[in-house]
Parts: sequence; C-alpha cells; structure tokens
Amino acid sequence: MSQIINMAAVEEAKDIMKDKFPMMVEYFLEDAVMYTGDIDAGLMNRDAHKVQSAAHTIKSSAKQLGADKLSELAKQMEHIAADITDSNEEEFQKLAELFTELKDALAEAEPELKKLV
Repeated sequence: MSQIINMAAVEEAKDIMKDKFPMMVEYFLEDAVMYTGDIDAGLMNRDAHKVQSAAHTIKSSAKQLGADKLSELAKQMEHIAADITDSNEEEFQKLAELFTELKDALAEAEPELKKLV
C-alpha cells in the first residue's frame, strides 16, 4: 500500500479530521466519479477549462488523502489544460493519455483508501 497511498499523509489527515476521516474518504471516492466524468466530457467537447477545474479538485483531494500518484497525474492535467488553446490537438491528446493514467491510478487507490475507512 505504501506505493499507492502515502501513509504519512493519511496519518496527518486522520489527525486533523479525527472521526470525520472515513466520511472524507467516502466523499472523495464519490466525487472522483463525478470529476472524472467532467474530465471525460471536457475532453470530448474540447473544453479545457472543464478539464482544468475537475483535475484541480481531484489533485487537491487526492493529495490530502495520500494518493500521491493520482494527485500528480491530476496536477499534470491541470497545468496542460490551463495552457491549452482550443485548436491544439496535440495537447488534447496528451490530456487524453494522462486521463487514462489517472483513471488507472484511481482504480488502484480506491480499494486501498476503502481499507482505511
């Protein structure tokens, strides 16, 4: 689990959130479905702002819960989307590739996060 979840970050979040930590994990997992849907829609519609906004939220929440790989992928997506121009097909392709990695990282992190609840 140490490669997927940063336990130091988990312990810090538990110290801060106390008995609300399990609820925080559950909300994150629920919201991740919505935000990955937003990213998917943003990519399909070439809406870089939608991708950026959803990736930003995933980045921050994942980092708090120790899902560092997921957070880093979301951060990369956020930065590319922030600088993209609507006609830049190469950048949208890079976002699509990162999105595939992000979904894989979420699939890896989800069972590990559920173990923490």
